[in-house]
Amino acid sequence: MPLCPKCGAEVAATDANCMDCGEDLLAAKEKERALLRSQSVAARTGTAGGSAVGPPKNPAAAGVAGVGERSSDETRLRAFDKQEAKRLEQERTTAWVTAGLALLIGIAFAIVGLLRIKAGGGFGDIMPALKPQALREGALFSPVVIGLMAAGTGLSGLLVGIGQIRLAVTASRAITDVKLNRKPAIAQVSTFTRLGLFLLCVFFPPLGFIIGLVMLFGRNPDLKGLGSSMTFISLSIMVLLGVNQLWKVFENMKSAKVPAPKS
Repeated sequence: MPLCPKCGAEVAATDANCMDCGEDLLAAKEKERALLRSQSVAARTGTAGGSAVGPPKNPAAAGVAGVGERSSDETRLRAFDKQEAKRLEQERTTAWVTAGLALLIGIAFAIVGLLRIKAGGGFGDIMPALKPQALREGALFSPVVIGLMAAGTGLSGLLVGIGQIRLAVTASRAITDVKLNRKPAIAQVSTFTRLGLFLLCVFFPPLGFIIGLVMLFGRNPDLKGLGSSMTFISLSIMVLLGVNQLWKVFENMKSAKVPAPKS
C-alpha cells in the first residue's frame, strides 16, 4: 500500500489527494519522477545531478553506510529505469505514428506551398508581400503569402517527423539497454522536433498556439517548457499581426475625419 509523502498515511493507488492531510499525490509523484529522472541522467552521463555521482569526498567517514546508500540509490535508479522503459515502449509507438503523420502532412503542405508561391508570382514577390503596409492592404491573404505559410508548415512537419524518428530509435536503444542491465540511452524530445514546432508557431501561429497549450497543460513534465515557449511565440506573432491590422483601422478612421476640400 503506497504512503502519503507528507503525513505517511496509507493511500490508494488511484487517489489524487491524501484523505488525511490533503496532499496533492499526483504533483508529489511527478516531483519524485522528475528527481529520479535527473538522478538517472546524471548516473548515465557521469555528471553531478540530483544525487552525488562518484566516490564520496571523505571515504574514511563514509564507511559501510556510504556503500549502503550508494547501493540503495543504484537499486532505486534501476527500478526507475525499468519503469521508464515500460513508458518508452508506449512512447515509441506514439513516436512512430506521429513521425509518419508528420512526414506525410509535411510533404503535402510543402508541395502545395511551393505551387501556390509559383502561382502567385514566385519567390521574388515574398519579401514585398511581407512588408507591414502590404499586409495591412490584404497581402496576408495573397497566394504568395499563403504559399509561404503552407511551405513553412510543411517544413515544420518534415522536421518534426525526423525528430520523432530519432526519438523512436533512441527509445528502442534505451529499452534494450535496460533489458541488458546497462545504463540506458537518454530518450528525450529531439532538437529537430523542437525546431519544427517553433517553425510551426511562426508560419501557422493558431495551430502552434493550440498545440502549445495542449503540451503546457498536459501531464508530461518534459513537454511543459516546450509548450510554454510555443504559446509565447504564437501569441506574440498573432498580437503583432492584430496590431498591424488595427493600424489600418485607425488610418481609415483618421482619413474619414478629414473634411473634403470645398469646391
